[in-house]
Amino acid sequence: LARDGITLVERPTEGAAENLRLLMDPKSGVDVAFVQGGLGAGASGVEMLAGLYHEALWVFYRNGTTLSHLDQLRGKRIAIGPDGSGTRAFAEAVLAANDVTPRNSTLTPQTTGDAIHALQRGELDAAMLVGSAQGQAVSLALRDPTLDLMSIVRADAYPRRFHFVTKLLLPAGAVDLAHNVPPDDVVLLGTTAMLVAREDLPNPLVDLLLDAARD
Repeated sequence: LARDGITLVERPTEGAAENLRLLMDPKSGVDVAFVQGGLGAGASGVEMLAGLYHEALWVFYRNGTTLSHLDQLRGKRIAIGPDGSGTRAFAEAVLAANDVTPRNSTLTPQTTGDAIHALQRGELDAAMLVGSAQGQAVSLALRDPTLDLMSIVRADAYPRRFHFVTKLLLPAGAVDLAHNVPPDDVVLLGTTAMLVAREDLPNPLVDLLLDAARD
């Protein structure tokens, strides 16, 4: 936006859920935010400007019995992201649909990197992350021979239950052709990252934001 003389001030947050809360608070000073699909439904005072890209939900678990259904995580220790993160909101929704809840499982709030390290140390049975395959933690987990990535066989059912969920396919070798990562096609759940603004943001600024988003 600097090319148009607009100064953009970035504010680090815990994730998409906190972003939405800040956007809905007129005293926060936040005008625009990235929000994960499903979080902004029914939010007052905000409007979606554009859907930007898909974000995958990665479910990593320790080697052993192959897992392909989220209900197989019932009774296990699972990292679902910190409070305020989009990962947590996404994970809680799809886990609850499979009757994986705090009543019958241990759901922990580790951040992305901490979750993978805890999984590697055997302190967790599974870790759920939302993000890019190029992200440091996801990249590390994909290349760790002691961890497996869940390919979700009932992925077609989730978009029927949740309007913000999309079925994604990660082809074999898509992350790293030279080392064949992943070694097989993997079916994932995903959502859309959205650019969202306060309703009172001036239209000329909205137009500039949309131009930047297209670029």
